[in-house]
Amino acid sequence: MEDISRFEMHKKLGTWHFDLNRKKSDYVIVDHIDKPEDFWNRGMDEVLNQGATTLDNGFFTKNEVIVDSANKSAIKSFQNDVNKMQAPKNDCWFERRSITKDMIFGQLFDYFWFLDHVDMRVATQKPMDMTYRHIDHEHQQFISTGEGEDEHVDVENVFKSRGKWRKYIVLIHDLKPGQVFYWGNSVVKAGRGDVISWEYACPHWTANFSNEDRHSFMITGKEK
Repeated sequence: MEDISRFEMHKKLGTWHFDLNRKKSDYVIVDHIDKPEDFWNRGMDEVLNQGATTLDNGFFTKNEVIVDSANKSAIKSFQNDVNKMQAPKNDCWFERRSITKDMIFGQLFDYFWFLDHVDMRVATQKPMDMTYRHIDHEHQQFISTGEGEDEHVDVENVFKSRGKWRKYIVLIHDLKPGQVFYWGNSVVKAGRGDVISWEYACPHWTANFSNEDRHSFMITGKEK
């Protein structure tokens, strides 16, 4: 499992359709969060006053990311895919900031009442930054995070199913021209407050070719 490619393994297992001619949308808008503009603006002002973690290729491929050596293949598959791209280590995907319940955006935890162990973060993608094609695994399945983990599910099962773990993207503002979300075969067409979901193992990537920062929520939790 040391040299496994996450993308190629999912393709081999057929966990996503991998049919480039399929016309059906590969994402779904499952809900909409209706808040006044002042809420979004004040919330972002508060968030941007926090320090950020910069996620670049160097961050994703450093050994410190591997927390549990017994289950490192689960993350190593992602690292292998990043390394195969041979992209510069300082190519940035986005900046990440955590949301807590005492913050303005903490009100949004109520919208995800059906999840336990909710982790909410804001991703800020700067102009000319991008995320490469990748497939998400819910890392709480196989790394001890202190809460909610599935008793270290073995890596083979992580490839086959996300179990009860769910992930959502919520847009903090309407996408500007040049700000791109691409899920499978589909360009995402969504606006502020839209809650986006997708099938497990769907490859996706994003890019910001505009001259403005792009902000969105990444929300992960486990169905109750």
